[in-house]
Amino acid sequence: MNKIMFWLLSIIAILAFAAGPMLIQYNHWSLGYRGSGDWLSFWGSYLGVVPSGIIAALVAGVQIKESNKQNHENAMQNLNAIKNTKLLNYYYEIKNSSTKSFIILKGIKSGCDIEALYTFLCLQQRQAFNVVNLQTLLQENNLLHLNVKVVNADNSLNKLSEALMEYSGNLVLVERMMKLYAATIDENRNVLENEIDEELEDLYTAYTQQSTHKKIMEQLLKMIDLIDEKIKDLSA
Repeated sequence: MNKIMFWLLSIIAILAFAAGPMLIQYNHWSLGYRGSGDWLSFWGSYLGVVPSGIIAALVAGVQIKESNKQNHENAMQNLNAIKNTKLLNYYYEIKNSSTKSFIILKGIKSGCDIEALYTFLCLQQRQAFNVVNLQTLLQENNLLHLNVKVVNADNSLNKLSEALMEYSGNLVLVERMMKLYAATIDENRNVLENEIDEELEDLYTAYTQQSTHKKIMEQLLKMIDLIDEKIKDLSA
């Protein structure tokens, strides 16, 4: 409804309010009749009750509008609370996977040779996880990718995504290195498979010279720090 129509209807309503009873009154009076107490009582009631009813209706309309607004705001707050709770769950999952991986990799001694690295990652297992360390790292890495993809749907955590990609790339290098080493100690291997030995040597050289283990630990710590910040923000 535009303003012109609103004001037109308002004027008509006012005229009807005032003119209606007057027409009824004058149609019931004879010439020269000056009125009676009944009509004065009627006008007193009419002019008192009708405006009061209109005002009450207007007040009720305003209250209903404010109530609807408040209900909408409460609903939005509840939705945000639910959203934040779900995000917190994802953040804690990411932190759990990152911390678990960090604890495992912390057990690798600095400067250990490839045989010791293979023994730790592929033969030993942590009692709490019931699988070999490398398998645990790969499982947790998959969970990290799934959860980070969810929380970074709006690209607000690109730094976390980048740190995860770097970590995953280095983990793939370690996994490949372990597979190659397992092939070299396989009793049924073909003695002519010199390519395996060469690739393994190149990978292990890159692993040691580029301080890959140190980078992996730094990347995990970076992810943990970023997630701690998000948890702190949502919990505030």
